Amino acid sequence: MAEYNNHGNFSQFGSAQPDAAASDKTLDWDSEITDDSKSFVLLKPGVYNFTVTKFERGHHAGSAKIPPCNKATLGLIIHGDKQGEGYAQDQLFLTANRAWTLAQFFVSIGQMEVGGKLRMDWNHIVGATGRLELRNEEYNGEMRNKVRRYLPPLEDKPAGAAGYKAGTF
Repeated sequence: MAEYNNHGNFSQFGSAQPDAAASDKTLDWDSEITDDSKSFVLLKPGVYNFTVTKFERGHHAGSAKIPPCNKATLGLIIHGDKQGEGYAQDQLFLTANRAWTLAQFFVSIGQMEVGGKLRMDWNHIVGATGRLELRNEEYNGEMRNKVRRYLPPLEDKPAGAAGYKAGTF
């Protein structure tokens, strides 16, 4: 007796993929929509303040320089003062050899002290602010903002400015 296999020809149709944006919801044909898109500018290379607006956990499949590992994809609004606001996406790879980039980021947003230790708290980075050095990079024929490195906070904080101190609530 032949075994019944209801998956035998499924590969000819492709494979099921999860939704690209799990938070996306469907709209009715007569739903009201708003144009809330923002236009970001290509900023000149330099030092800027930034705000983390997006964080996604992901996995890096591996490359010639970086082994397979977890990765954090960050969305950053870069405050360019008179130039306007820029946007950059950055990826932080969770490997021992790249821990210095993780430390730079957490020092920059004030969750870690220079030379200190920290258990990374990814749940509190959206909305965090810091400083970075920006460069420009060509990608697929277009110029874009690219993080060169994250910088420690400035020492002279305004009076009454509250900062994050690891281990306190």
